[in-house]
Amino acid sequence: MALAQLPKSAEDAYESIIQLIKTNTNTTLQCVLLPVLSWVYYAKRPLTLDEMWELLIFRRPNFADLKRNEKWNASEGIVRSCGSLIIHEKSSGVLRFCHATVREWLPESTISKDLLLPVEITKTCLNYLDLEEFDKPCIDWESVQRRKKMYKLSDYASKYWHQHVREVEHDASVQDQVFKTFKSQNKRVSILQLADYMLISNDPTHLRLSLLHIICRHGLTVISTAFHDRGFDIDDLYISNSDGTNFKASGSREDWPLCGWPDRARRVYCSASGSWARQVGNGTMVGGTWGGCQSGRLLGEDSLA
Repeated sequence: MALAQLPKSAEDAYESIIQLIKTNTNTTLQCVLLPVLSWVYYAKRPLTLDEMWELLIFRRPNFADLKRNEKWNASEGIVRSCGSLIIHEKSSGVLRFCHATVREWLPESTISKDLLLPVEITKTCLNYLDLEEFDKPCIDWESVQRRKKMYKLSDYASKYWHQHVREVEHDASVQDQVFKTFKSQNKRVSILQLADYMLISNDPTHLRLSLLHIICRHGLTVISTAFHDRGFDIDDLYISNSDGTNFKASGSREDWPLCGWPDRARRVYCSASGSWARQVGNGTMVGGTWGGCQSGRLLGEDSLA
């Protein structure tokens, strides 16, 4: 992809590349370049070429067919479609900007308003995890690895969805999608398996993992409060049995060590005082406001250790 004249600065060069892509095909700009630039910009770790390809095909109606046919060689076209703004590191397999100045230029560029919004990035992660292929947990670690190999974006989505959510927690549509994605006990276990937590069991009812565990483990205090205000019951577990009925189990303090909450330090949200406080060892509260929490309903906990 050659430029008609030598640009005066790096920023001018990047804008020239954009204009050249627009001249050749606007479809490439909308379907490939803008999503790729957005994800490379917002991603919490560098994405691989295969992960990016799956992001681009995920919303297509024939996503399942593309997955079954494993058309990964088409992913090389991603780099070509981005001009020289994106490069593919063969040694690591990751995509990155051709130079650090691209990251600085992008928010001020002529295409900045056309980039994906953080809410869209977040909901893509959540919608991906909501795929029916992740509805049931794996029964052994080998099955988890096969699932991650087949669904290449699952590693990133399962490990970083909450970091994206924290940036847009106040958005009602994100709150709704979090509830939809994680409302099933089996789904919660399945996603934690993808994130490399060793939650392997022939009977997921024994794992007793509530939505409250998920929310508080990742410090999603705004969503925790919003769910409480909206009357969502996130303390209890609803697990589908083989006969289609629901098994209900109330979450308890004994369940917390499963997800890594140490006994010596917890941060507790109390609906009575409307604030977070820190509980250490024997129950002493430091920071936040303890207020009426001893008599109020504890809405959530997460580790501060």
